[in-house]
Amino acid sequence: MAQKSKNGFAFFERGSWYHRMRWYDEEYLVRYGKKGGFKTEEEAEKSYMKYLEEFEEQKRNLMRKKDASIEFTYYLQKWLQQQNYFQSNTKKVYQYVLGQALPYMPKIKMCAVNEIYLFIVK
Repeated sequence: MAQKSKNGFAFFERGSWYHRMRWYDEEYLVRYGKKGGFKTEEEAEKSYMKYLEEFEEQKRNLMRKKDASIEFTYYLQKWLQQQNYFQSNTKKVYQYVLGQALPYMPKIKMCAVNEIYLFIVK
């Protein structure tokens, strides 16, 4: 089992210190990984704090870029059109479900959709 640092930000594995990291990829999805090779726990924690600040800055920049004009129903329709890897039957099921659900969904902007809205809608 890996030894953890005092703060829990770093861990010792395979002879060196590591830390977890998050970043946004080109499709704005959060990706996870680990960075290692640090000789001391302090170096790993310092690197962790640096990567954490970069991740938070990326998040702030994405929030500023939000397009407040796109409606959620429009987004769902466009999303389905772009799903080329779905099997034919799967796409038909999604089309049916969206066809049934979209007329009953309120007109809400994509930037206002969050977990609470999705929970209330179902």
